Amino acid sequence: KWAGEKFGSSHSTIPSEEFSDMRAETKKRHADYERISHALDMLVQSHTRSRVTTERNQTRSHLGVFGEALVKHADMFPRDTPQWDIMTSLGLAECKMDEQMEQFVHHVSEHYLGFLQHSAQRYKEYQAHYRKLESRRLDYDAKLNRLQRASKEMPGLELEVQAAKAKYDDSEYDVVHAMLALQEDEDRQFVALRSFMVSQIAYHRAALAVLEDVERKW
Repeated sequence: KWAGEKFGSSHSTIPSEEFSDMRAETKKRHADYERISHALDMLVQSHTRSRVTTERNQTRSHLGVFGEALVKHADMFPRDTPQWDIMTSLGLAECKMDEQMEQFVHHVSEHYLGFLQHSAQRYKEYQAHYRKLESRRLDYDAKLNRLQRASKEMPGLELEVQAAKAKYDDSEYDVVHAMLALQEDEDRQFVALRSFMVSQIAYHRAALAVLEDVERKW
């Protein structure tokens, strides 16, 4: 097996330095992703929990509620007055920005958070492979030690050792393959992160355009 040739001899299950470095890098990447995921999840949850149903039966954030309140207050003024026009325009602008923020948060949930959740699932699969590797390492080492202590030839035990070593090599390959897959996911991470940035820029540009339109009428 390639993994066995690269990370250990046929007589030892002591991890190589390269294997240990890969494990450390995999663990750190996962910890970093968890921190990023937690921060974004808090942002999404905060946005979701703050939304309320308004008098117009719309689900809005506090910004949207403020906008609807302005539109309602505009009714105090005649429709052909600057006061009504400005109050209504700004109120509708606040509602529009609320909707744009909702679109941005949805994009975050579907794309960048989606990638992070996918990576977390892959990490769990890697951990399962590693647990199996450790179990097979203990089994192989125990049988090899018994064989080395034997005072006479034991063909049956030799076969058990060979079988245990083969299983250990298979698991080692699976672990290395899982770590490499997580490493390669870095490219997807940057694609998802750029998508996050582009969506954020679009939100701010749209919000600015809405407010500038109101400003021109003021």
